[in-house]
Amino acid sequence: MKSKTYSNRKKKPSRLLYAHLVFHTKYNRKMLNGNIRDRAEEIVRDILKDLECEVVKIKVYPNYIHIFIGYPPKLAMSRIANKVKGKSSCLLRREFPILVEQCPKALWAPKYGLYSK
Repeated sequence: MKSKTYSNRKKKPSRLLYAHLVFHTKYNRKMLNGNIRDRAEEIVRDILKDLECEVVKIKVYPNYIHIFIGYPPKLAMSRIANKVKGKSSCLLRREFPILVEQCPKALWAPKYGLYSK
């Protein structure tokens, strides 16, 4: 009698969960203008792509960012928010020294808004 092997099983496609994530700059300062705004959107898209998230819509305002994303159920939304805020802050502050002058310790405020659907 042959034993059953499951090595050829394919993963079933999982559904995505959708959420609206909002976070703003430290002290609500209007720092995301021009090149910084464009680079911030690009960085956020790259981070979410690495996390296997789908960006439905993203809008960068001078003092906050709105992101509507689809994310896999294996990820916690808090982990996604912390990754996006942490990596984007580090990269933006490294590329634009003026951000370090305006907010010496962190670019983003510690809290974020989350609306799930």
